[in-house]
Amino acid sequence: PSTPVPSEMPSPSPSGPPVLPISEHEDEIVAAVEANPVIVVIGETGSGKSTQLSQILHRRGYTRRGAIAVTQPRRVAAVSVSRRVAQELGVSIGEEVGYAIRFEDRTSEKTKIKYLTDGVLLRESLSNPELKQYSVIILDEAHERSLNTDILLGLMKRLIKHRASDLKVLITSATLDGLKVSNFFSGCPVLNIPGTIFPVEKFYSTDRPTNYIESSLRTAIGYTC
Repeated sequence: PSTPVPSEMPSPSPSGPPVLPISEHEDEIVAAVEANPVIVVIGETGSGKSTQLSQILHRRGYTRRGAIAVTQPRRVAAVSVSRRVAQELGVSIGEEVGYAIRFEDRTSEKTKIKYLTDGVLLRESLSNPELKQYSVIILDEAHERSLNTDILLGLMKRLIKHRASDLKVLITSATLDGLKVSNFFSGCPVLNIPGTIFPVEKFYSTDRPTNYIESSLRTAIGYTC
């Protein structure tokens, strides 16, 4: 077939939300959020919790009375995930989707979904203890258990008592002990989301590794050759 001339080429368009395992549980997640001030979401790697949860709640109207804050333990993650969500929604960074990290704030009055490091959220809580600008706070990757994350968990427990009627808190992770976190938040529900929608084979090194990186490379190369 002949190659189309430039005028016939399709114009680029932003990619829409991908079909990820978490999408199939949207109604279940929203029902749990509506019925509870705090929920724990255990989602396997690849389930879409970091990019899709905020979009689900945005579509369901939770940004009408405040923004959605999504914390990340590292600056690189906050920036990369926010850019991905902005791409899926077809907006520029700093508009409906933005991020705030140390020494850099790419948000505006339009921002409805805000990715930020847990340290930035802690600093915001010093000037605004009730965090009134947010209707939903998502503590993502909570299993990393940094000092900032642990302090935020305590702050959320205290904050939810004062704002139980207009604040939702979601604790998300891939490997967190959901039952312990649920007990900490007075028995809040725990939702388990499956991971990848395709099979994943696992291969293990037959030797006891002395260098994990070298052993991983040898194992991977051995099974692909």
